[in-house]
Order: sequence, then structure tokens, then C-alpha cells
Amino acid sequence: IVRNPYERIISDFKFWINFYNERLDKFNKKKLNNKKKYLMFSIKKLYNNNFNINKNNLNKFINNILNKTNLYTLLDGHFIPMIEYVLIKDSNNKLKVFPNKILKIEDLNNEFNEFINSYQLNIPLNSAKKTKNNITKDLLSIKDLNNESINLINKIYIHDFKFFNYNKL
Repeated sequence: IVRNPYERIISDFKFWINFYNERLDKFNKKKLNNKKKYLMFSIKKLYNNNFNINKNNLNKFINNILNKTNLYTLLDGHFIPMIEYVLIKDSNNKLKVFPNKILKIEDLNNEFNEFINSYQLNIPLNSAKKTKNNITKDLLSIKDLNNESINLINKIYIHDFKFFNYNKL
């Protein structure tokens, strides 16, 4: 299952703020395991200790996160391009396997129903509608991305746009 790179990074921006806020009390009382403590310190640093959900902070966050060379380790690997999850390369860095079916989160219920039917799976139709969606009341969208953020997203996720047929801005 893949997602539009612009929507994905906006969602991640909000997700990590919520993650931080939900665990802040335990963090302050030192009741978190080492992995969660490390995540909390990383979030605090990457957000410059500013957890307001607004377009200015979104663009600062994108600039901060996508200009890092260690995307693969940042915040549990959430910023790894989706192509890395679906491609398997051989030792010569050539594409070896590409999945038969890739579902897009933007139309997940319909595509998952088609997947269930095509493979005759014993899964109830419309199961994807029952999954948890992390929707926040803070409305940020692609239109809130500035040119610098758009260019960084386009650069880092170039193959996601190409292989999954997402339109670039």
C-alpha cells in the first residue's frame, strides 16, 4: 500500500506531534523505554521544540527532515521512499521483483475489495473501511506546501512519483 508523497509527509508531520504529545507526561516522568526516549529526543530536535500544527512549521519540518542524509533512520524510518518497500534489487542493483498489485491509500477500500476478489481471499469486503484513520482536526493540505518543500519532496520521492503514477506539482 502506497501513498501520495505530499500527503504522506503532511500526515507524518502531524503524526509525530501527536505521538510526542501523547507520551510527554510519561517522558517527563522517565517512564518510557530507551527506544521511546530516543524517539522523543529526536522529535524534539527535528521539530525545534515547536509543536504547533500550522503551515509554517510544516514547511520548516520538511526542510529540516528532507535535508538530512540519514532518512532511513529518522523517526523509525517513516521518511523512506515507498519504492524501497516494494522493490527488491539484486546484487547488481537491478530490479528483481516488483509486486503484482500495489494498492493506493487514496482509494484503499475499493482497491482492497478488488484485491480480495481477484485472489478469492476469505476476507470480508469493505474491511479497509474498518481500519483506524489518524485524522486530525488541523487542516493542512498540499496547498500549504511552499516551493522549497515541494522541490525537496519531488527530489527525495522522485521514484515514488514515477512508479506509482502520482502527479508532481
